[in-house]
Amino acid sequence: MSGRNDQPQQDGLNPLQEYQIEIAIGNVLRISETSPPESLSWENRVLVARTAIATFERTGFIQLPNYTTERTFVIGALQRLAHHEPDSAGVLDISDWCMQQWLLLLQGNGNDSDALRGLGQNWLARSQNVLSRIHRNEGSSSSGSSGRPQSMNDRVSYTSSQDAREAERAVIEADARAHTADYVEARGMLIPAVDYFSRAVDAADENGRLSGELLSEAAEANMSLGNVSYSHQNEQYFHRAIRYLRRAAQTPDFRLSPYLQSYLDDYVLEARLERAADLKKVVDAIKDLVQDCNFDCNDSGVALQAMDNSHVALVSMMLKAEMFSPYRCDRNIALGINLNSLTKVLRAAQNDDILTLKAEDAPDVVNLVFESSETDRLSEYDIKLMDIDQEHLGIPDTEYAATIEMPSAEFARICRDLLAMSESVSIEANKDGVRFACQGDIGNGSVTVRQHNNMDKPEQNVSIHLSEPVSLTFSLKYLVNFCKASGLSSRIKLCLSQEVPLLVEYTLSGSSYLRFYLAPKIGDDE
Repeated sequence: MSGRNDQPQQDGLNPLQEYQIEIAIGNVLRISETSPPESLSWENRVLVARTAIATFERTGFIQLPNYTTERTFVIGALQRLAHHEPDSAGVLDISDWCMQQWLLLLQGNGNDSDALRGLGQNWLARSQNVLSRIHRNEGSSSSGSSGRPQSMNDRVSYTSSQDAREAERAVIEADARAHTADYVEARGMLIPAVDYFSRAVDAADENGRLSGELLSEAAEANMSLGNVSYSHQNEQYFHRAIRYLRRAAQTPDFRLSPYLQSYLDDYVLEARLERAADLKKVVDAIKDLVQDCNFDCNDSGVALQAMDNSHVALVSMMLKAEMFSPYRCDRNIALGINLNSLTKVLRAAQNDDILTLKAEDAPDVVNLVFESSETDRLSEYDIKLMDIDQEHLGIPDTEYAATIEMPSAEFARICRDLLAMSESVSIEANKDGVRFACQGDIGNGSVTVRQHNNMDKPEQNVSIHLSEPVSLTFSLKYLVNFCKASGLSSRIKLCLSQEVPLLVEYTLSGSSYLRFYLAPKIGDDE
């Protein structure tokens, strides 16, 4: 034996050292088996691991060029052993040794995808203990979004609605938790985990070694970081996680775990309308007011809110979840769409076609499927989405001085007739009824509508609720534009109060609605 010790090999080892390394590698293999022998208790496995580490340290194993494959296996196996219990702090001396070895490998090759992945795994494993503590203490973490009030034409201000206030409160609570020690500690571990996994994905992609396993691990790290980050930061991590999961799901011969697959599935919007005509009419009614807007989708339904370029008119739409069957949206999604493009695609659908909208989280396109209710025809289109920077207005509940409900066709006829004479209309509500009047170059005109009840034809009823007289002037051009929505509902509601916008509302199916707000003309504008 002593004779062999005197004969160094090409890698600088003598036969005895090579033998010791082979024994240590074999022991690591034995203790890393899924079902190790019963004689190997947990304590014995840790002892074997520490003995093997001592051998590797003594021989300089990690730096030996002839053991490239073995060293990656050894470090990874010992790291998994160190964090065998996911919710515990782990065996820190073994975990620390593994981290040091990965860093040594990176010193030799900064683009080593195995070392980068190993470091990501190490930091992610270390975070599990504090994440479990957070979960035990709070049950879950949450985040929210907020809306900021704006003004209309610099004359009419809106304050936050109840929904906006609740969302803002959720943000404050989530950000308050993000200040706590556990959240700070978790971020301190997950930020390097996400960084190393991101670099590992890029490196593996460059050398053609990108795997579904690596992508799913990177996704998990990003999701975990998103859950403990501040509300203004977390979306970027969730979006990146979804991108990784999509790529992983498309990797040949790889299948996501049921947990990660369900997470991917939960980030899908699916909204099915029995009649495509319903969405067609909504889009036709608003496309001349606004061109680009966000369809904000959440578990309550599909909402839209946008102002025209002059900031005189605002459109607010809410298609409640019950208007669709089925409807699912497990995460808030904003679909930025050009309405002219959407109109062109919707023309491909027959009015009685079944329309299904589909989108993934952080989508690049929205998918529209048209199914004929009478034939086997199935049409499918993707519309490219836009990144629209659009702030949401909080519209308060207002006690209006006058509320008028009347046939929508009658209101549309009044507006069109008066537009032939003038560009503006004065709407005056008092105890005698509602008077629509205009003055133009060719003359004057007016139409007075009084309360009316027809038991045989209730759709022709006119109801007027008045708390005080009100008189305001509005642009007829906008009102005629609003009347394009008259095909959506046989009834229209007008709400007026001094110095606040006119509300024009069409009630859709159930509690869904399409609303227009129009700032009154004042001073020289009249």
